[in-house]
Amino acid sequence: MEGETVLDTGIRTLDVVIGEGGIPNRSLVLVLGDVGYIHRLLVQNIVYHLSRDANTKVKYVLFDFSAEELIKSFKGIGMDISNIPEDRWEIVDMFKEELIPGIVEMNPLSVLLSEYLDGCFKESLIGKGMKLITVIDSLSTFLHQIPEWGIDIDDLHSIFIKEFTHSIKKVDGIHFWIMTRGIQEEQIENTIAHFSDVVFSCRVKQSGERISTFIQIPKLGRTVLKESSAREYPIIVGDNYKIRIDTKERIV
Repeated sequence: MEGETVLDTGIRTLDVVIGEGGIPNRSLVLVLGDVGYIHRLLVQNIVYHLSRDANTKVKYVLFDFSAEELIKSFKGIGMDISNIPEDRWEIVDMFKEELIPGIVEMNPLSVLLSEYLDGCFKESLIGKGMKLITVIDSLSTFLHQIPEWGIDIDDLHSIFIKEFTHSIKKVDGIHFWIMTRGIQEEQIENTIAHFSDVVFSCRVKQSGERISTFIQIPKLGRTVLKESSAREYPIIVGDNYKIRIDTKERIV
C-alpha cells in the first residue's frame, strides 16, 4: 500500500488499526458480519463522514429496507443525510421493486448493471476530482435471490463482480458491499472476499449475559491473513451510535 492515497473513515481508532490512516482509495470493501446491525452501522458511520465532502457523490443501493427507512435510520444515529444536496446523494431503492425507466427486463441484476455499475462510472466523474462512494445493502439479499431469476452464479461473477472490480480503478472513492455471514454459501463469501481489496469482518460473541462485538481485518490491499489469525479489536458503540474501535485491547 506504500504510496497509495487513503481516505480516512472518520473513525480515528479504526484508521489506527488499519495502520495507513484510512482505506486505500479506489477500494472495494467487503463488510461481513454476524446477524445484527453492527456491520451496517459501521458502514453508515464511514459513509456519512465521507459524504460530507463537497467533492463526493454517494450511491446507496437498498435491498433490505426502503429509502425512507434508510433516511430514518441515519437520523436515529445523529446523521441527517437529508441535509446533503440531492445531486450528491442518490438512493436506488430496490426494496420497493419499482420499475426503473429504460430497463426492459426488471430484475435486481438488471438494475445493478444499469443503475449501479454503468451509472456509477460515467466519464463525467473521471478526471474531475470527484470521489464516488457506493454501497450495496445488502449483497446477501441480492445473492439470495439469484436462483429465482435462473441466473448461473458463475455468470454473475463474470458479468458483475469482475466488471465492477475493474471499473473502480478508474474513479476515486470507496465501494462497500455489506454481507451477513451464513446467509449465502461459504464459497460465495470467499469468492467475494477474493475480489475485494479490503475485508472488515465483524463478529458477535456472548459470554454469559454479556454480548460483545469485535472487528477483524483479514485482508488489506496485498496483505491477506487467515481470519483465524487476524487480530480482533472490540467495537464500542457510544452516544448517537458513534462507533470506535478499542485499540488498547488486542486479542490474537
